[in-house]
Amino acid sequence: KEYGKALPALRKAVQYQPDNAQAHLYEGACLRIAGDHEQAKAAFLKAAKLDPKSAEALKQSGLSLLLDAQSLQQAGKHEQSQQQAEQAVGYLQRAVAIKADVQARVWLAQGYALSRQLDKAREEFNRVLKMDPANADARSGLERVQG
Repeated sequence: KEYGKALPALRKAVQYQPDNAQAHLYEGACLRIAGDHEQAKAAFLKAAKLDPKSAEALKQSGLSLLLDAQSLQQAGKHEQSQQQAEQAVGYLQRAVAIKADVQARVWLAQGYALSRQLDKAREEFNRVLKMDPANADARSGLERVQG
């Protein structure tokens, strides 16, 4: 958990092996923890491009785009938010197709909701609740899209 020490080593790994998807993924994780959202997003997107079958790279790329979409929504930039959410959905759909974990499905449902695909959002939130009936994020998300 010494992310500050890991980041310089990961940057060297990326510099010496720019096609190493795993190094980009770990770099993105360290950058996100350090609070550098934009560089983290770039690292995750690079990892997903290099290894399009990496569920984790796709999931983290989708999350980064979803966080951007949420920020745009809060700023009242609804059209831009919807476009960003649609991009997030693409990454998250691919991640779920590879490895359908609960958290990726919650983010996918949130992406559907932000991109105004409310029927798909309801379906996905319900799918999560079947997998994990106590999932508070899915329950509150479902309440929002139904209301």
